[in-house]
Amino acid sequence: MADCFPYPRIVIAGLSGGAGKTIVSLALARAFVKKGLDVRCFKKGPDYIDAGWLAFASKKPARNLDLFLMGDEVCRRSFVTYGTMEGINIIEGNKGLLDGVDAKGSFSTKTLAQTLEAPIILVASAHKVTATLGAIVKGVVDCSSNCSFGGVILNRVAGERHRKVVSESIKQRTGLDVIGAIPRIEKGAFMPERHLGLLPVDENASVNEVLSFLDEVATYIDMERAVEIGRSSPPLGYLPLPTEKKQKVCRIGVLKDSAFSFYYPENLEALEAQGAELVFFSPLPDTTLDGIDALYIGGGFPETHLEALSQNASFRNALKNLASLGLPIYAECGGLMFLSRSIDYKGKRHEMCNVLPVDIEMLEKPVGHGYATAVVDNENPFYPLGATIKGHEFHYSRPIAYEQEKIRTSLQMQKGAGAIGKRDGIVVNSVFATYIHVHALGEPHFAQALVRRACAFKARKTSYR
Repeated sequence: MADCFPYPRIVIAGLSGGAGKTIVSLALARAFVKKGLDVRCFKKGPDYIDAGWLAFASKKPARNLDLFLMGDEVCRRSFVTYGTMEGINIIEGNKGLLDGVDAKGSFSTKTLAQTLEAPIILVASAHKVTATLGAIVKGVVDCSSNCSFGGVILNRVAGERHRKVVSESIKQRTGLDVIGAIPRIEKGAFMPERHLGLLPVDENASVNEVLSFLDEVATYIDMERAVEIGRSSPPLGYLPLPTEKKQKVCRIGVLKDSAFSFYYPENLEALEAQGAELVFFSPLPDTTLDGIDALYIGGGFPETHLEALSQNASFRNALKNLASLGLPIYAECGGLMFLSRSIDYKGKRHEMCNVLPVDIEMLEKPVGHGYATAVVDNENPFYPLGATIKGHEFHYSRPIAYEQEKIRTSLQMQKGAGAIGKRDGIVVNSVFATYIHVHALGEPHFAQALVRRACAFKARKTSYR
């Protein structure tokens, strides 16, 4: 039986997407940090951008908790491994509280709150509604059995009378107190959005304005009450994930900059745990990829950096040369795009690395969006035959020109769009490129295989000397 310890925690949930969960979570995190609390943030679901902002506000790495990708036991163990026992843990939900992959709400924020035994603070937009909002909140609460609700934070409140009527309606119908009432505050140009939500924090040039905005939002929330709600959480059993690291056995390059920023901390840590020394590169200023035994290219927004990527022929040629020599390369989404022959964006063609025999087209609407599962049915560098891969995809791009006889794919999509006709996992030599993002806590083959292949490539290099 695991020992139990306090983990003060709150789930910030919404009635829907766009209710204000992210802004409230960021404002809380920043305010708690300024008060001297140890703040740890988590994001429910597969999300790189909100997690990046949460890390920025809390000044600590933010982790994702996803029941579909990891399962409930791993989510709980991840939380106690990376959460704080002394300060406050903030778990930002996604979509509406009850929204999951089906009508039952499987893998929803509500289910995660139940898994973590965490009290919920519900964020509700009060735009153009008064007493009806109390009925809506009551319906959500009544449909959330085995959940604890700590209070409600209103967003887009028109004035004092509006706040009072809505607050009384919620209190009368649910017994819940409104612990915050945020007026209609314009975010302005300093928090622009892109198709995945907020602009990533490392691309935002107006972070000082963002911080001032969050400070203003925090003045409308009862911070002491939020901490009290968090501290009302029951103790959790301490059964942490293993965090030991093996002795360094290889060097794996990682492309990480504003063009390629979609990396789960656990994926990088899993590589280190298997014995990899991580070496970071940027294909924007760098010209070489020296001294590595494998390469990991995550997702991001290469389409917003196409001019710079295309103009850096030295880096692209260096990558192509290493790929031809058999360097193991694992590429996800934006990484797949970068390895293509070219990317067509807004009518202009941009040359890429020419490692994969495909050209890529950017579209205005998503091609793939949501959870994905695929079965491995062909040989590839990293995944065993017959394995089922769970991940997620969100891409506005697709291959448009490719030589069918030269394309070898290794994944049959069961759920999701994939790359080409419900196929994914493009393989060229020791290169594996996919639109599926995996999380290392749910897919251990990823790190194990990449380090194993890196060691094999390193051994071949040594034998040639």
